Amino acid sequence: MAVPMSIIDQHVERLLNREGGAEKVRQWLLSGDKNFNAITAERYIVNYLQQKNNKIIDSLRSKGIDAYLEDDNSRVGIEITTLNSFLGEWILLERLPQLLNEDNSTNEESFEIAYSFQRIHIETNGGTINDYIMQVGHAILSNDIQALSELEISVKRIENISGRGISWQLRDNYKVPWLDYLTDGLFSKLKDEKKEKQLREFQRNLVFVGINHSSPPNGVFPRVFKDLGDNTRLHSEIQEIEKYWASHMSDLRNVIGICYFFYHLISENPFYPLKIFWRSEEDKIQIFL
Repeated sequence: MAVPMSIIDQHVERLLNREGGAEKVRQWLLSGDKNFNAITAERYIVNYLQQKNNKIIDSLRSKGIDAYLEDDNSRVGIEITTLNSFLGEWILLERLPQLLNEDNSTNEESFEIAYSFQRIHIETNGGTINDYIMQVGHAILSNDIQALSELEISVKRIENISGRGISWQLRDNYKVPWLDYLTDGLFSKLKDEKKEKQLREFQRNLVFVGINHSSPPNGVFPRVFKDLGDNTRLHSEIQEIEKYWASHMSDLRNVIGICYFFYHLISENPFYPLKIFWRSEEDKIQIFL
């Protein structure tokens, strides 16, 4: 996994010095790709918020709200969740280069690789994504054109004396309904019985939503969310999201605000200034973002 371990190491060291931290480390690093990304988002955003707000208390329980804010003698829960519909794409982009790098025969070649995110989605849902990546890697190394075609992968080899590189392209032209995932998809997730039980711990909760893997690459976000945080432009997509939560958030038990964020494994700070969609003006609290 191509992650600068110094950042992870710092978090692990802090966790191991706290009660309950060892279990959080095991859950984070030893429980699969979905948990790794979900807890990375949790650890990064909690740490980021604590740096800006001295009244935010971290929680390391395996169940329950991730943190809370002391607000005027009451507590506001802070729940971090992630949308991972396209996590398999991240797995492909991380693991296939590692597999190729293990073979010294192609050190002076770069690749242009086109893949089908629909196929990646199917393999991920079927629990076969790692086997799929192994098959793709072996097909590339053996130049097995028929196998690559069956795997819905196309590869162009480029001589590169400076070392290997990979450029990625999507083969599919299918338009992903990412706006539905960020609205109806998130609403359904927060209405899940288990999640509602978590949110009942506090009468008021803020939900931070990591959306790195909610869609394949597109030209819409994180750009629109960056502009939202900068208060420079209000895209039609942002207006749609704002309108959606204005009519739906009251149906979410104990949720007073929702904040979308992108994070990166090499940086603890979000990609852009954050902004919360509040349930109402009366529900707004002071929290520094």
